[in-house]
Amino acid sequence: MPDMRSRGTLPRVARPAVLAAVLLALATGCSAGGSAGVQRAAPGAAQTTMRTGADGVSLSMKARNVDLEITGATVRFDPSGTARLDLTVHNQGPVTEHLALVSLPGGGQATLQGGTAPSGSLSTAGVRLDAGSSTAFGAKAPSIVLPPVKDLRAGGTLRVMLMFGIAGLVDLDVPVRAA
Repeated sequence: MPDMRSRGTLPRVARPAVLAAVLLALATGCSAGGSAGVQRAAPGAAQTTMRTGADGVSLSMKARNVDLEITGATVRFDPSGTARLDLTVHNQGPVTEHLALVSLPGGGQATLQGGTAPSGSLSTAGVRLDAGSSTAFGAKAPSIVLPPVKDLRAGGTLRVMLMFGIAGLVDLDVPVRAA
């Protein structure tokens, strides 16, 4: 097998290990002050419920040190093609959480923009979600601006993956609506 490193790329078998290392680095940046004893829960161990309604997708996730509720998740786009993910995250857990990454199938990654309040501000760990708070992502900061998506149409759905520092990965099929 040829040495792929000489061409500046990693072999396919090394990519998952590199991705796991990056996600671990993102996750370790998410903890509340003085919470050295916080135990992370494997996303598969969480008690999760999901529903889709007129206001978008809602999800509730409860596990050790995790009590998140996502409500009203929808993709909104304007005629220029700019799209954003609107949702509200209610963090009722005992620790500060961070929304570290939002990605799309095919490797597209959203741009996270932070607000001015402490809950909703942007740091190297992601958008801060204080314990006992609700943070709305929308047209104003904090916001989640999506990369261009081919064939994005109102009435369809878009799969998005949210990476939280403690709760882990959340995969949603979100309805698409015109702004």
